[in-house]
Amino acid sequence: ITDGYCTISAQVGPYASSFFSGYMSNLTVNNTTALYSTPASVPTSPVTSVSGTTLLLLGTNGSIIDVTQQNNVYTNGSAQLSSAVSKFGGSSLLLNGTTDNLTAPIIPTNKFLKDFTIHGFINVTGNLANSPGIIDFRASTTSTTGFSIQLNTSGQLIFYCNGSTTGNTVIPLNTITHIAVTRTGGVIRLFVGGVLQTATLSNANLFTDANLTIGSTWTSTLNDWFMGNIDDLDVLNGIA
Repeated sequence: ITDGYCTISAQVGPYASSFFSGYMSNLTVNNTTALYSTPASVPTSPVTSVSGTTLLLLGTNGSIIDVTQQNNVYTNGSAQLSSAVSKFGGSSLLLNGTTDNLTAPIIPTNKFLKDFTIHGFINVTGNLANSPGIIDFRASTTSTTGFSIQLNTSGQLIFYCNGSTTGNTVIPLNTITHIAVTRTGGVIRLFVGGVLQTATLSNANLFTDANLTIGSTWTSTLNDWFMGNIDDLDVLNGIA
C-alpha cells in the first residue's frame, strides 16, 4: 500500500460526498505491528503511542481550537487544557514554560495591514528570565514585517518589532490578568487590566509575515517559553 494519502471521516474520489457522522476517539494507525489478535482486547483507558504508531487521535484536550475556524492550530509539547485556572468557560490553555506552544500554518488573515486588537487573559506562574512570548506573528527575530507580544524579565507587557515598547505595569504572578495591544492610526497602545500603559509606539508597518505562534516566540531556540495559562485569546484584524 503505497499511495501515502490519509483522509479521516470521508472517502475520496467518486465517493467524496460520503462523510462520517458521529464521534471518533483513540483512532490509531500502527505501521509496523498488528496490535490485535483473537480475541481482541478492547482498550479500557486512553491508548498510548507505541513503537510504529504513526497516527493517534485521542479526542482529549480537543477544545484547543480556533473557534473562527481559520487557523489549524497544532499543540506542541504537553500543551493542554487545565480546569485549575480559567477566566471563563471552566478551562484555559496550560503551558509548562519549557516545551509547550501552539503553532499554525501561514494564512492571509494573519497579515495585519491596518488597525488591529489582540487581547485575552494570562496567568503567569514563572519563567520570566528570557522574556516569554505570548503570541508571535514574526518570521525572524529582526523582522519589521511581523511582531510579537511578550513579557520582559520584570513581568511587564512588551510589543516587539525589531525594537520594543514596554508597559509600565508589572503583571503579578499567579493572577489572571487581562492584556490588550491595539493599533489605531499607526499608533501601538498597550493595556494591562484595562489600564492604558504610558508608552506608545508609532508603527504603521504592513505586517505580512503571517506566522502564528502562541506560548513562545517564533523560534524555540530563544528559550522564551511562556509558563502559566492563556485564556480567551482574541485577535481582531482591522478593528482597534
